[in-house]
Amino acid sequence: MFSDPATIRNDLRDRLKPLLPANWRIINNLSEAIDTVVTVLYFEFTEVSSSVNGTALDRFTVAPKFDLVVASAGAGDEDGADADLVTLAHALQQCDDIYWDTAKKERLSTGALAWRFPLTLLSTIEE
Repeated sequence: MFSDPATIRNDLRDRLKPLLPANWRIINNLSEAIDTVVTVLYFEFTEVSSSVNGTALDRFTVAPKFDLVVASAGAGDEDGADADLVTLAHALQQCDDIYWDTAKKERLSTGALAWRFPLTLLSTIEE
């Protein structure tokens, strides 16, 4: 439910965690980017919409949007970054109500190569 954005972030993290390698570290916010020796998955809550692909959603339904950014350990590890891309894409494909389209490669301020997955969820609004 969308009464609290932090709850959506936590629910998403809890759903993905068992689908990802145990040594991946999950961090709630990209502003906390760190240099690390393990793969890191950042959650960035980016927007909320009342429509998906131009189609209005039902009353009290919204589409929270997140960017998941998977950053490989160290800097410049192209093969590691690409392997992390496959791992995260596979995990997301196991979730029927998580929608994503195109992942893009980028370099974080730490120097790590990362893949950014913009994704959309469906949620209900509650007061």
